[in-house]
Amino acid sequence: MLQQSWRAKVKHAIPPALLNALLIRFPSLYRTKLVYYETNLRRFGGIDELLAQLTAVLDVEGDIIECGSSRCGTSIIMASYLRTRQVNKKILACDSFEGFDSSELKREQMAGLTTATSTAFCSTSYEYVQKKISAIGFQDMIVPIKGYFEDTLAGIPGPFCLALIDCDLRDSLVYSA
Repeated sequence: MLQQSWRAKVKHAIPPALLNALLIRFPSLYRTKLVYYETNLRRFGGIDELLAQLTAVLDVEGDIIECGSSRCGTSIIMASYLRTRQVNKKILACDSFEGFDSSELKREQMAGLTTATSTAFCSTSYEYVQKKISAIGFQDMIVPIKGYFEDTLAGIPGPFCLALIDCDLRDSLVYSA
């Protein structure tokens, strides 16, 4: 089993509602190494790779869609990058904002496809990401879309110049692709 990082230990030691309230009250904390906008792409050069892909599509027509946004940390990193380059694109941040679909999770656990638990990705909410996006000043660029992909994606018009699919369950990944 992987050893938990000190960041994860701190995050799990603070009740989610308290952590969320603290971050919203002091949005400058999002820029710190402790939080770094709440994205898991920090490791293994994921942010650099994403920004390289984003650079390649700056002049391509269409907005950006992210499937699997959780706390919208990656959406904020992309929005910040776009803003510094004066590129006017929306980021559609799609997620349930309440964790996994319980039937999908159970199917994938039974099939041995995941070790995720029912409490994974539950430290967020639609209201939290709306407040976070506003506190950081990206409400004009990031549009959170609440719901499971099979219920929301078909109704989202394109075109898209980039799709970031950051799903943790196979069925969601296949549906998003």
